[in-house]
Amino acid sequence: MASTSMPLPDFIPLDDGVSHRAPPKHKLPDKPATETARKKRRRTSAEPGSFDDHSHTPWIDALGITEYESKEQRLHDEIVAFVKYVDPTPQETSARKLVIGRISEIVRERFRNSRVEVFGSIAQNLCLPDSIPGDKKEANRALFQLRNRFKDAGISEDAFVVSRARVPIINMSTTPAFGRSCKIDLSVNNNTGLHVIEVLKGYLEKMPALRPLILVLKGFLTQRKLNSAADAGLGSFALISMIISFLQLNPSKLPRDIIDQPIQNESLGRLLLDFFYYYGYTFPYRTSYISVTDAKLDLKETKGWFRTESPEALSIQSMIDPDRDIGSGTTRIEAIRVAFRQAFNTLNNFPFTISSANVLGNVLGFSGKTIAQREHLRQMIDSGALQRAIKPPNASRSRYPPRGSRGRSPAYAPRDYLAPPPQADYGHRPYYGPPSPAYDDYYRYPPPQYGPELPPHPYGDYGYNSRPSHTVSRDDYRRNRRQR
Repeated sequence: MASTSMPLPDFIPLDDGVSHRAPPKHKLPDKPATETARKKRRRTSAEPGSFDDHSHTPWIDALGITEYESKEQRLHDEIVAFVKYVDPTPQETSARKLVIGRISEIVRERFRNSRVEVFGSIAQNLCLPDSIPGDKKEANRALFQLRNRFKDAGISEDAFVVSRARVPIINMSTTPAFGRSCKIDLSVNNNTGLHVIEVLKGYLEKMPALRPLILVLKGFLTQRKLNSAADAGLGSFALISMIISFLQLNPSKLPRDIIDQPIQNESLGRLLLDFFYYYGYTFPYRTSYISVTDAKLDLKETKGWFRTESPEALSIQSMIDPDRDIGSGTTRIEAIRVAFRQAFNTLNNFPFTISSANVLGNVLGFSGKTIAQREHLRQMIDSGALQRAIKPPNASRSRYPPRGSRGRSPAYAPRDYLAPPPQADYGHRPYYGPPSPAYDDYYRYPPPQYGPELPPHPYGDYGYNSRPSHTVSRDDYRRNRRQR
């Protein structure tokens, strides 16, 4: 999901996050309101640490009743069960392929030379059940055109173009006919996402603990609405960089086997607790930035990333562009640190007994809506409803060239040319079938072969003195007419 200039985008990647500045707190409207303003929900100070309806923990059912030696061992098994639960089901994989395929068709109808590539969480298999997949002015124009086409095709009703982002995107979710739960971000001419796939692939292979921690922490931030870079939260790329740096530096000085072989040593619970403590309490936000490429922390002043107005800001060097700070847009870092500290205290103070159950559920869970959407998607795939919505039985290609094609004819024959061969006009009606306007162009020329079944005809009009015994081609006819 290589880059050329517009007007035809070379590829249109799909992702689930993009970094841009949050809107001002007191922004005046561009024009007077024309409808009743909606009441804004008041944000409470306890919101970063609460998760309201996210109280369902369906992965616990897979563990059964087991006695554990420590709380960390129990937490490890719950993390493993959580990862297995959030892995895409066959129905979810099919649904994503169908939706992305339909989006690709719509994109190529408008931009015939474009290429659609998938990157981000879906490409790396790091997505959760509730988060499916040039010139800036020209990119915005292309995104607005695609937004209208997605709405016309019935794929999305709430497609919205974030045109002022550093990387402009279309943010949308699919309609109920397409599964409802697929949330997609689409950008134009964004090469960075494709490079990230290859870079992260190497880290995922070298660090077995990386993927489980990513999935748990993405779910943790998502239920607290701190996961979106568009809302000044912690985006996926920045979060993954923090986890990789944590595993590289090993701030708790754990034995290396604990990090390199987490499944064999049952250490995922220990690593999760250390992550919450490290980034909640001890990480030097004021002085240092994260460098995953160099596997170290370095001083902000060396890169010019220290900001006096926000000295505790998060700074992360991009693995793709060393001169870019991918953490600069996370202005809600204080709320994120509070959430990390609350999670550590909750898990660390949780009373453990031999039969303790649901340790992870104290800080992580799913809403009933997410579980219902997952079941709804399964039913749609099993019943074929989504397949029918993607490819309706009466769908047909348009005979007219698309807008902007400058009248180029389509690459397929119109339906009028698929009729039986036409008959010539001899001043009377054909022997079979009524005349049709589609055949008018053919009536002007004589038949290719004269036979005895045809009525008498003035052959002299064509330059012949008697009945010809050979085939008369169209070129011969025109040549004889000119000579006459």
